[in-house]
Amino acid sequence: MRLQWIWTALGIVLLVLLQVEVFNYIQLFRYATPSVYLFALLLFSVDTPKGVLTLFGALIGLTVDILSGTPGLHMAALTLVGFLRNYLLAPVVDAESNLSRAPSMRTHGWGIWLVILELVAIHQFVLFTLDSLRGFDWGYYALRMGSSILLTYLVVMILQMLCLEHTPRRQN
Repeated sequence: MRLQWIWTALGIVLLVLLQVEVFNYIQLFRYATPSVYLFALLLFSVDTPKGVLTLFGALIGLTVDILSGTPGLHMAALTLVGFLRNYLLAPVVDAESNLSRAPSMRTHGWGIWLVILELVAIHQFVLFTLDSLRGFDWGYYALRMGSSILLTYLVVMILQMLCLEHTPRRQN
C-alpha cells in the first residue's frame, strides 16, 4: 500500500512538471492546449474518499497555478473534478471490482472512457469559462474549449492505456 502511494506521488509530480514545462506551451492550431495534470486524479484508487480527492485536486491545481502564473484557474477546475470523480465513477464500478486499484479499462470496462470524457469536459469547461471572464469572444471560446477537450481527452486516454493498463495484477 505504501509503495502505491509513493508511485502515485511520483506520478503526480511528473504530471505537474510535464504540464508546466511542456504542455502549457503547446497550442495546437493556436487553440488546443492539453491539460495532462488532470490524469493525476485517475492515479488514485477507486476507494479513495471524496474529501482526499478534493484536497489533492486543490493542491495539484494550486501547484500548477503557482508554477504557471495563473490566478487560481487550474485550482478551481481540478478541485471540482476531484469532488465529482467518485460520483461520475460510481455507475461503472460494480461489486466485483477491486476498489484498491486505480480506475482502468481492465477493471471497469468501456464505461471508464465515458467517465474520463465527462471529467475532461467538466474540467475544461470550468477552466475556460473562468479564463474567459476577462474578455469574452464566443467563437474563440467555443473553438478553444472544444479543441482542448478533444486533445486533453486523447492525451489522457493514451496515458490511461500506457500507464494503468500495464500495471501488474496483484496476486492473492
